[in-house]
Amino acid sequence: MSLKSLLTVAAILLIAVLTVGLVICRPMGPENYASGVFNFEAVTEVRAAAWDAGLDQNPSVFTLEAEDPGIEALIKLTDGRGFGRAPGSLFSEPEPDYEEKSHCWMAVFTCAVSNSRLMVSYDGGVLRLTGSETVTVTAQDKSEWAERMYTLILSLYPAAED
Repeated sequence: MSLKSLLTVAAILLIAVLTVGLVICRPMGPENYASGVFNFEAVTEVRAAAWDAGLDQNPSVFTLEAEDPGIEALIKLTDGRGFGRAPGSLFSEPEPDYEEKSHCWMAVFTCAVSNSRLMVSYDGGVLRLTGSETVTVTAQDKSEWAERMYTLILSLYPAAED
């Protein structure tokens, strides 16, 4: 095989690998990662929690019902965002990297009509979407968006009863 043929085969393989990688890592809406048929307009319940890494290993989870305006705020921050698979997660799952007082949170969106769920979690800088499977993803302005979600979830906690 001549050098020219070898380079042509190598270029074709490289293009094929890059194309597959781009398709797998392309940004998709969060509903594409959910279990079953999922639509943010049909969300009837959200379970959420926010905590600081290392300080609270058992965060209290609260539930928002369909009539709660907090659901709309959480949906507004999540729906329409593009989440793409993190290239490194194709080969192994990254471990959370906890900085001192790293903000962590999770929100589980439930559609009662289709009995489908989507969990969005941010733990130690690692953003994961869980539906039919758990996928480590990235997003544009991930850290800033995660901080806004953390702040919003904290603001939605029910007032403590005396």
